[in-house]
Amino acid sequence: MKTIKQVADELGTSKTAIRRRLTDDFKKKHTEIINGVIFIKPEGEKMIVETVPERSGTVERCVPVRSGTPLQEVTAGIAAAVMQGEIDALKKIIDLMEVQKAKDDRLIEELSATVREQAESLNADRRNELAGTFKQLALPAEGNLTRWQHLKAFVAGNRPAAPKDPADPP
Repeated sequence: MKTIKQVADELGTSKTAIRRRLTDDFKKKHTEIINGVIFIKPEGEKMIVETVPERSGTVERCVPVRSGTPLQEVTAGIAAAVMQGEIDALKKIIDLMEVQKAKDDRLIEELSATVREQAESLNADRRNELAGTFKQLALPAEGNLTRWQHLKAFVAGNRPAAPKDPADPP
């Protein structure tokens, strides 16, 4: 004899679902109450097993335990199947993430190359600008200024004026 809970666990259903099948006539013929606990006789258990529909699980079809297979083995099998399904789903997610990472890496490399090109272009513009400035400084100075005096005035931000004495030391 088994309790309602034991039968429900073996069939993968709730105690309430089993209680709903216990009509007054069924209780009189196929159950016994011992210390306030309802026990179902083996012939009553067989009748209940026949009325409980098979349930569809998330990974594979789960059938009620009718052949005497212990509940723990069935539960372990179902758990293993569910875990395998979750593992497969996680593997697919990992594969998708690896593909996305490869795309991101490629995009980062392209952006880095663009930034390098722009930096080189800016540096070239600066070099050209400085070369033009130095070229102007290298030209003969106006008004008898030495090149050193011209550079000194340029750095100070002043337009050089003609020196009073061209022989002044720098």
